[in-house]
Amino acid sequence: MLIEQILNSPIKQQISSALSLVTFGELSLLVVKHKACEAIISLQGAQLLHWQPTQANTRVIWLSEKTLFTKHNPIRGGVPICWPNFADFGEPFHGFARLLDWKLIETKEEDDGVRLKLQLTNSDETNHYIGQSFSLELTLELSSDSCGLQLQMQAENLMVTSALHSYFNVSNISNILITGLGVDYQERFITGKIPQKEGQLTINEMVDRIYTSPDPMTIINDIHHSIHINHLNASDLVVWNPWHKKCQLIHDMDADGYKTMVCVETARITEPVQCLMNQPPITLGFIIELITT
Repeated sequence: MLIEQILNSPIKQQISSALSLVTFGELSLLVVKHKACEAIISLQGAQLLHWQPTQANTRVIWLSEKTLFTKHNPIRGGVPICWPNFADFGEPFHGFARLLDWKLIETKEEDDGVRLKLQLTNSDETNHYIGQSFSLELTLELSSDSCGLQLQMQAENLMVTSALHSYFNVSNISNILITGLGVDYQERFITGKIPQKEGQLTINEMVDRIYTSPDPMTIINDIHHSIHINHLNASDLVVWNPWHKKCQLIHDMDADGYKTMVCVETARITEPVQCLMNQPPITLGFIIELITT
């Protein structure tokens, strides 16, 4: 399994007792091995690839076994950061923040977990995409109880759509019920009827929806556990699963990969944010909890 390969990769640098740096493919990855949890974060994109409490038998975050670990190419799975644009609201698709290397600027270890902060700022490389100053900081708080991500964004003067494009691991897509979605949504692609009651969703075909009035907490209800996602400063929630036809066309995903994943994305899309350097940073985030039933 890919996660085990990464966790067992040779250590390039031991940053602290629970944090090390490894190389996997062409990318540098941070590996957390703490008594409370284990985690993997790619420096490219500041992308969380894995988080699992030590006492849990269930993987929370989904990562494609076929994903490419090559520079400037998206990683399929984990929590990609879509910034400064979601999807085709700008170029490149889902923005450039997920394609560039971030810097680790802060680490803190405590008995109950690890806190990391990564940063991306303007450079010659980013000038190719936007010709202005900006600053992004991602704070990760990883413990046995929860996984928190908080993205803070500033720019000279930039209108932003953004998402924390979380891929969640599920036992089987046919087993899950997603609640806390809110009633109003926009179909990104018109499909057939999907069984639904107000504010909840089961999936039996391709789904790509933007929910525009989500509840503060969304729950993925699975057979033996549930994943609680508490949203911070989100105007929208995206639910995506490619189903079998589209999945066969995705080069970095197994043909049946759609069966074990669902994207539930904390987002600012229908209410873009105005990022300014002379104003406090705009924040977008979530806290995930794994609840065993």
